[in-house]
Amino acid sequence: MSNTTSADWAKAKLEDHKLVKEIKVIDSNNIEIINRYDTKYKVSVISMSHITLENTSSLIPSDIDFLFNIPKEPLIDGDVLNKGKSENFGIGGMGDIMRALNSKDLNNYISPEVEFILNGLEQHTAVSSIVRLDNRRFLVNRYAKEPLTVLALNDYEITADIIRTAKTKFKTYDVILASNPNARITEQAKQVLDAPPYIEVLMWRNLLGKLNN
Repeated sequence: MSNTTSADWAKAKLEDHKLVKEIKVIDSNNIEIINRYDTKYKVSVISMSHITLENTSSLIPSDIDFLFNIPKEPLIDGDVLNKGKSENFGIGGMGDIMRALNSKDLNNYISPEVEFILNGLEQHTAVSSIVRLDNRRFLVNRYAKEPLTVLALNDYEITADIIRTAKTKFKTYDVILASNPNARITEQAKQVLDAPPYIEVLMWRNLLGKLNN
């Protein structure tokens, strides 16, 4: 098992998908998925906690349809997200590629959470533009107001450990969006938030209101 490659692992995990007809391993980091409609998808498989252009440039062919990362909750640089958008390939983990296969559109895949956030922000009358700094942070430029960097956390329970990890992992942001509509913030997390630099955690409707201020 020690010789199992990322591509082998992905093949074993994805070949039972209801819409997958066949998966071919191209090399240690690339597979070809053929769905039941005989559509072929080229998928690059990586295993990284921090995805940058530098550490993926030699692994990603120029004509892929999806970049599949094995570890959960990686940090994905904005440059990588921009590359995916400009070169027309989706990016995500296991849940993401499963949803993309269901939709039969790997190239234009975007997670439901991010799609909701982007659509909502783009429709806000105070917002002039949005830049994805990474897979969790959005730089929201506003008309006649200072930009606001929003960190989206999708956890059901936002704990003190989650807040501390976010501070270490994402460094700079102005406000935290609890993007899970059923999210709750623990008392211990509130204590961490009450210490400098006093970051707010807002639900979606509260964030929309803050954008006007």
